[in-house]
Formats: sequence, structure tokens, C-alpha cells
Amino acid sequence: MEMQPETTTNLERNHSTSNPVSSDVISLTDSRRDSINNDPIERKNYEKTFTPKKKVVLIFVIYVCTVMTIGILVVCLTYEKPVTTCKHIFKPTVGSSATHNSRPGGIALGDINLDGRLDIIVANFGTDNIGILFGNANHTFNDPITYSTGVKSSPSALVVNYFNDDGLLDIIVNRYGGNSIGIFFGKSNGTFADMLTISTMKSRPVYIEAGDFNNDNRLDIIVVNYGTNSISIYLNVNNGTFSDEINYSMGYDSIPYSLVVGDFNQDKNLDVAVANYGTDNIAVLLGVGNGMLFPPTFYSTKYGSQPASVAIGDLNNDNKLDLVVANSGTHSIGIFYGHKDGVFEQQQLVELDASASIQFVATSDLNKDNSTDIIMLDPLNGHIQVLPGYGNRSFSNIATYITNGNDSPYSVTIANLNQNDQPDLAVTSFTTNKVLILMDYFSRYTVTQKPYSVGRNSHPPFVALGDFNSDHQLDIAVAKLGTDSIGVAIGYGNGSFYPEVTCSLPTGSSPTCISVGDLNGDGRLDLVVSNYGKHNIGILYGYGNGSFSNMTAYPTGVEAFPIAVTIGDFNNDSILDIAAANFRIDNVVIFI
Repeated sequence: MEMQPETTTNLERNHSTSNPVSSDVISLTDSRRDSINNDPIERKNYEKTFTPKKKVVLIFVIYVCTVMTIGILVVCLTYEKPVTTCKHIFKPTVGSSATHNSRPGGIALGDINLDGRLDIIVANFGTDNIGILFGNANHTFNDPITYSTGVKSSPSALVVNYFNDDGLLDIIVNRYGGNSIGIFFGKSNGTFADMLTISTMKSRPVYIEAGDFNNDNRLDIIVVNYGTNSISIYLNVNNGTFSDEINYSMGYDSIPYSLVVGDFNQDKNLDVAVANYGTDNIAVLLGVGNGMLFPPTFYSTKYGSQPASVAIGDLNNDNKLDLVVANSGTHSIGIFYGHKDGVFEQQQLVELDASASIQFVATSDLNKDNSTDIIMLDPLNGHIQVLPGYGNRSFSNIATYITNGNDSPYSVTIANLNQNDQPDLAVTSFTTNKVLILMDYFSRYTVTQKPYSVGRNSHPPFVALGDFNSDHQLDIAVAKLGTDSIGVAIGYGNGSFYPEVTCSLPTGSSPTCISVGDLNGDGRLDLVVSNYGKHNIGILYGYGNGSFSNMTAYPTGVEAFPIAVTIGDFNNDSILDIAAANFRIDNVVIFI
């Protein structure tokens, strides 16, 4: 394709204004214990090596590249394209009241009144009751209907499931202040029978879960006993009646806070993992399958970590359950990767900001990429956070939803509340007596990403995107002013990239801008670069496998100093043309 340079209109110089850039915040939590136990909750300067002249050039490069591209697009395109922006991960709805001073803690979801819509059930620590918020067809929720759990019972956790084989949802709730478990059996009209209780002696039950520990197809109850440093299993004998407790000690001063149930060793028997706040460890008890558990194996979460919450999920897509722990004392979360035999690796830490107060963790595939994400609640800072997983033991940046006012996220449950096939979050706010509903996990555009080095002294002024190896995933091309080269990093498709491959340019090229397009019509993306130091543009033809030809140069004028380049079909012949902006001689050159 022959290109003849043709000088066109003068380039009018304008002063640019800086645009504010938003960034994601890092932190985490589970306030599950605020009401039960009152617990306390480099920057490196870069030495710049540019001379004043080079600084001016680099700043002007960025400005001109932006203005040039926008100007060409405005002239060439005859229709207006929508602009996609994304400010938050979730679309919040108005918080639903859980009544004055209710101090809602545990939360669960279920279709209580059999209308095909999920309802919200909360344990109200402050008002000694459970509240049910029935869901409406417009995805809002009614004010709560409450059921007393007894004076000074202080419920903080609950489970909604089927416990008496009648096909109606029931509720079990811990009665921390009453040293017992409360059971509400469901009725067909969406109401509940009077509460029945099971004594836990003086154990101070702080958390409750359910699972079939003896493989009889009936759900049993398992309780975390804050007061006796133990856990207890109550077997479902028949139709919602339960056996005496089977106790397992977590050790002196262990102060267990939370537990999770799952089949860790893939023997089809339920196992248990317990977060021991007082002794800085996780206890794993493998199930026998007859209602009994093997003695615990302890995994350290490090001194002073004070694990407050534990969750399970397959974080590395190996079909084995892993553990996630909220380390409230060390501003971190810990990940224990599981093996098929029920043994876990030592803790892998995800360090967080020093202000983080980690109290609660949960797992779910929120962005529907078939990889497990981690949800974290920080009641001290009022943050709901998501750590998106890649499924390969790596994670994206933490994204933070900052709640309003004095909200303190305490507990979360996850489901599709508005029937649009997207996960939603329902979060209790302990101090403001609300349930926060956050609808829809959105794909997010973010300016805070993992840094990738492009080489010492490369001074990259420009980056471009394209599918350079024909795998339908975006790759990166970087102009490296300081090293006379272009760097190409092939994308995995999950936000991370292979190591960079360098395309060398002639010495002294000083590339300032890159544009991407199929210039020779072979279905493969090519690169066009403005070479400020050589007074030319260069074309590197793509091979479709991530590699490129040697550069072919086209002069832009004597002492022109081209600073920006872009591509477009300027004469409507369905063949891409090139425009270059010449900094020194104040013009734009078009290559047809």
C-alpha cells in the first residue's frame, strides 16, 4: 500500500486540564462479635530521571495523543456512541429497617410464605427477636414481622432450612443470653409456631449452623460455644426433635467465634472448621459419618491474628474446598488451600490496609466468571468489600462499597433477590438497625490495577489494546520512549498478562504513541507508532500470534518531531489510513 505524505490543517494547541481519577479502596470485616465481646479493632518516592525538556515532551505526548484521537474520531464518525461507566460494583437499594435498637446480626434468606420470592430473616440482638421481611414483586421488602426469642436472649445468628420433614422452612437461632437454641417450625401460611428451646447449659452459644452429620437425610444442628470454648452437635432424631449435645473442646481460652461445614476430604461425610479467636488458629474436625467428629487439627493464623470468621470455597478451581479466615487482629485475611485428604496448606496471607477491621468473610462467584470471589465486611469503617478471584490462587484488586452514615456491616447472605440471574447481597448493619440490599454485581472498569514492569528507564508514555494473538482476549502494547522499543504483553483473559515481549525500534526512535488496526487487510492487527526522535511513523505488521514484523518507516517531515498517531478510514474506501501530529512544525500529516 503506497503512502504519500500530504500536509493538512494546522494543529491548534490548547491547554489541557487534569481529570480526577477514582481508585478502589482496600480493607475487610465480620462484626459478629461487637455486641458479644468488645474487641479493639511505602510510600516510596520515585527518582525521576527526565531532563526538563523530556518532561515537557512526555506531558505534551499524553495531551496530544488524547486530543488527536478524539479530534479524528469526532470528524470521522457520524453517529454517537454510548459511553460506558461504572462507579460501583453494586447497585444499592434503600436500606430496610429492622426496627429501632434491634441491632440485627445474623441474616438468612428463604421463601417463607411460598410466593416464589425470597424473604429476609434477621436475628435482632438488641430487641431479643427475629424479624422477617417479606419480599415484594418489585424487589423491595416489607417492614419486619417479629417473633420473640425471649427476654435477654440476645440472638446473633440463625439458620433457615427444613428440620421436620414437612416441606416448610423452619428457623433455628442461637440464644446467647439464654444459653439455649431456639427453634421456630414453619406453617403453611408463612407464620411460625411458638418457639421451642434446647438448653446448651452455660455455654453462651454465639454461632449456629446446620448439616447432616450422621448421613440419615435429616439436618442436625452444630453450635459454637463462646462460654465453654467448645462446639456441640445436636443430632436430629426424628421430625425436628434433637439428641443431647456431643461436645468437642477447642482448647483453653480458645474463644471460638465462628464455624463452617463442608466435606473437606471428599469422603461424603461432613467436616467442620472453627475460627478460634483467642488462640489464633483454625481447628479442622473431620467427620466420621455417624454424627461423630475426629479430634481437631489446628492451623495457625499467626500470633495476634484473632480470627473472627471462617468461610469455605474452591478458590483455585481444583475441586477441593479451601478455607478463608478474617484475621481481625492483623488487618488481613488468610487462605488455607485444601487437599483431597482434608489436610490444608499453611496460611497464605492477603495483607490489607492498616485501618482495616476484618470481622466477617463469605465466598461466592459474584461476577460469574466461574472463579470464587471473597466478600468481606468491615463494620469499623463501614465497608463492604469484594476480592475478585481468578481461580489460580491470584486475585484482582479489592473493590469497596462504602456504606452511608454510621452503618456497620455485620453479616451477609448472598442470593439472586431480583430474579435477573445476578448475585445480590443482603447485609445487616448492627449499629443503624438496617438491612442493606445491594443488587447486581457489575463488571467494573478500574484505574487501580496490578503494576507490570516494562523495564528500567523505559519511560512509557502511551499504551494501546488489541487482540494480537487471535485468542479473543485483549493484549497490551506499550510505547517505551526511553528504550526505543514497543512492549507487547499477551493477556490471559482474566486481567493478568504473560511476561512482556519487546519489539526493538531503531536507536534514537523515541516512540511516543501507538495506534492499532488491520492496515493490510489480512485479518491481523498491526501497530503504528510515532517516532519522535526519527521524524517518522513506523508500521509493524502483525502475524496474528502475538509477534510482529520489523518496522517499516514513513517520514513525516524534516525536523517534524511526530508526537501522536491515530488510524481511521478518512476517505471512505474501506481501507485504514493514518494521521500523525507533528509537534515541531505544527501540522498533521495524513497517509492515505
